[in-house]
Amino acid sequence: MEGWEGRTCSQACTNHTFGRDCNQTCHCANSDCDGRTGACKVPGCMEGWDGRTCSQACTNHTFGRDCNQTCHCANSDCDGRTGACKVPGCMEGWEGRTCSQACTNHTFGRDCNQTCHCANSDCDGRTGACKVPGCMEGWDGRTCSQESVPITHSDDTVPSPVIVLTLTVTGGLVHVKYPDVWRDGMDEHCSQVSGNNAFIFI
Repeated sequence: MEGWEGRTCSQACTNHTFGRDCNQTCHCANSDCDGRTGACKVPGCMEGWDGRTCSQACTNHTFGRDCNQTCHCANSDCDGRTGACKVPGCMEGWEGRTCSQACTNHTFGRDCNQTCHCANSDCDGRTGACKVPGCMEGWDGRTCSQESVPITHSDDTVPSPVIVLTLTVTGGLVHVKYPDVWRDGMDEHCSQVSGNNAFIFI
């Protein structure tokens, strides 16, 4: 019968065993389990186990006591007891040994290994998009992680104020749209880029 073992079936199940011939194991954290039903006498499962009898191993990226914590491993499930990824690497937006710490402090991506430069907020840990639009000075793009290139007036023969623009360079060319107050009819230019600076003659 359930709850008994031995040649005469007169020995009650002990040491976290239950069922017929005490051939099943419970993983109760705070007590032994009922030898007949397997239910924990004091509720609560050990790390890595879940269910009424604490005999179901954690699955689907869960771990810890009663499998009540979630890991966000990118390439595998995690150890049900410790939460460590079986294959290292976290999903976008997560970091840490168990991939259960959300990205903070202007970081995003897998293992939070990319940096956004949002001016008015932090960024989404998964996509890097600023929660409030707007980049810090010197940065551009949807995730404010593309460094902008300063464009300066390069005519040294005529004294004039320095004009500084902030643009993104693609394929060695820049596209500039001038404000109307600069010059009518000259609203687009393309210029070769040299080093870290792009020069436009106006």
